[in-house]
Amino acid sequence: DVPVGSAGVYYLSIGDQTGAASGSYAYTLALEAALDSHETNDRFSQTTPLSFGQPVQGAIFPNVDTDWYLLRVEEPGLVRFQVQNVPTPLQIRLAVYDANSATSPVFFYERLNSGDPLDTTWRVSTPGWYRVRIDDRGGDGYATAAYDLLATFDPMTDSAEPMTTLSVHGTPVPGP
Repeated sequence: DVPVGSAGVYYLSIGDQTGAASGSYAYTLALEAALDSHETNDRFSQTTPLSFGQPVQGAIFPNVDTDWYLLRVEEPGLVRFQVQNVPTPLQIRLAVYDANSATSPVFFYERLNSGDPLDTTWRVSTPGWYRVRIDDRGGDGYATAAYDLLATFDPMTDSAEPMTTLSVHGTPVPGP
């Protein structure tokens, strides 16, 4: 199998090791399309919208492909990411970035075994826009089959918030 990442004209050369080929041969050429309706979302600046509770499908194809998603978090809480139906060649990795910077993730999680699903929770303290990156951990895995990504949100509620000032109430207790 040879991954073909973009449309174009490709050439196939057939020969033997010595250059003295003779006789006839047969070959079969087939194309298996990658199941990713969200391409091109392979750059920080080219994202697919990701909404809580709405699953999306993506494919890591060809190797070194990266899928980027844009997620809005409205309030502090817990974001759960689930990546299911991970094709066997992939060691799935997820990273979350502040919407303005692709250099340092604010959250990171990866699977070490090929085909393992990913299920992790990120504690968000600052509401805002975030970019989510999905790729193969080693950069060399790919598959034409799709994975399923789901993000869900559980708000953190605290009736004592906001606690922005420090005050002392009560009577001081004398020390020993």
